[in-house]
Amino acid sequence: MMNSVIELLRKYTTGQKPCQIEFLSDPSINFGHSKFPIVNYEDPNINISYPVFSVHGNHDDPSRGNLSALDILSSTGLVNYFGKCNSLEQVEISPLLLRKGETKLALYGLGCIRDERLHRLFEQRKVKMLQPREQSESWFNIFAIHQNRARHSAKDYIPENFLGEFLDFVLWGHEHECRVDPEYNGHYWVSQPGSSVATSLSEGESKHKHCALLKVHKKNFSLQKIRLQTVRPFYFEDVNLASTEIRPEAFHEKKVLKYCAERVEALIRLSQEEHTGHRNQPKLPLIRLRVDHTGGYEPFHAVQFGQQFVGRVANPKDTVLFTKKRQQKVKGDILNLDDVEAYVSEQSHETIEELVNGYLGAAQTKGALKLEALSERGMGKAVGEYVKRDDKDAILVMVDRQVELLNKSINEKELERDADIVDTIRKVRAARNAKPQEETDLEFDRVLEESQRFKSYVPQEELDSDCDIPRPARKVKSTSVSSRGRGGRGSRSRGGSTRGRGRGKGGQTAAFADMTNSDSDDITVVSATPPLVVKQPPVKRTAKGILVDSDGDDDEDFLPGKKSYRRH
Repeated sequence: MMNSVIELLRKYTTGQKPCQIEFLSDPSINFGHSKFPIVNYEDPNINISYPVFSVHGNHDDPSRGNLSALDILSSTGLVNYFGKCNSLEQVEISPLLLRKGETKLALYGLGCIRDERLHRLFEQRKVKMLQPREQSESWFNIFAIHQNRARHSAKDYIPENFLGEFLDFVLWGHEHECRVDPEYNGHYWVSQPGSSVATSLSEGESKHKHCALLKVHKKNFSLQKIRLQTVRPFYFEDVNLASTEIRPEAFHEKKVLKYCAERVEALIRLSQEEHTGHRNQPKLPLIRLRVDHTGGYEPFHAVQFGQQFVGRVANPKDTVLFTKKRQQKVKGDILNLDDVEAYVSEQSHETIEELVNGYLGAAQTKGALKLEALSERGMGKAVGEYVKRDDKDAILVMVDRQVELLNKSINEKELERDADIVDTIRKVRAARNAKPQEETDLEFDRVLEESQRFKSYVPQEELDSDCDIPRPARKVKSTSVSSRGRGGRGSRSRGGSTRGRGRGKGGQTAAFADMTNSDSDDITVVSATPPLVVKQPPVKRTAKGILVDSDGDDDEDFLPGKKSYRRH
């Protein structure tokens, strides 16, 4: 894969055409993490006609001292890798300053940082975006970011009002749903091109995939969306059996089978009509029916149902997904999966952490599923990490940490009587549940980070062995907690927007600047798998520029025209 990427970059970005663009900022600041701190089209050793600028995404997170794929591409001289943050205690974003004729572009970028951590940094006002000192109003400001845009939990996303209001345009990456058309949020425009292929059978992934051609002239821009021609077609449809004419009576299963088959046939015909005709576009579509069988309807065998579409759809085994709304029940002392499903269906608007806390809390109230030692809050946080990031160590780390604290409390008091030990466990557990959520999150992040560092220094065979050799203590000197790669959710959509969840291509956000036409002052940017938006308070000046905190005097609005967007 890496070899193919290098081949394509070398084929399409190098050449004899001069790049008609001035690089005005300090490359030692913009590319200080690189062994070659220079913009590649000014490197005398290579000929670059179409420069590529990119930040890293969650799939190639270099936070724990590792190298990302972009580090390798940067070393080849084929990609300008920017937006890499070396400190997770204070984030300072210095823009790449580009000029072509009368058009001046300030390109800001921030590689993926763990969302909860970046959210807290914004809240603590530890994220600063520098502006040019001279004629700052004449620059067109673009921000490329790769974070959650949709809210998945209280802090597991970046609100649009966190970013500086001085921005003109934000490219939002990581989210897989295609929302490439510019959306104005009251301060600036946001474009979210989404992933280049469907990575999960979720509703948000079923929208047509696009890239975008962005043209900038002075403070105005236009955006042309370009549909991708070789993506496998994907069609998603919700079916609510209760809203059909079929009633849950005797022998209704055949009617349900027939109805669902008709809906699949209709989607197959639609895929044939909308096929681009490109020879590289797969002809077999992905089809997903989400069937709500609430109300007494019996689900049929999905795999058997799909056999009739073998050779006609790409996913015959999982064409149908059944859902059902049930009422919550808590039975005895065992975990009933039907009860869990019912609770999740009813509380689908809540986050993973809230679901776990709520379910265990409800069970606790009714005398079932009592957690005698572990806290609901810690369990909710760990399960959230496991589900959202596929972090297989999260639950084990949480249990180890809480058991360690319990042992410490018992040993300090030198307790011997069982009753005293049980009482101490309950008090420690209650104290942990009473902690503020932010304090719990910080502690969990720190412990999980230490676990990751521990794993990176211990041979995997030793970690995976079943021998009785005790593990070394997880004590690591650390002054900062690095962001962890978001295993991302391929863009499983919760509440509309799809999230990058770990299965996606397009782990980074890239911008291609076309500066080869010396007769035009326009700057053209092609964006693929793009970036984000947000707010801040009072402006301070430093030697490098202006620290933006969100109090700008920018009360002007973008007024969209038919083909361009202007600021008057």
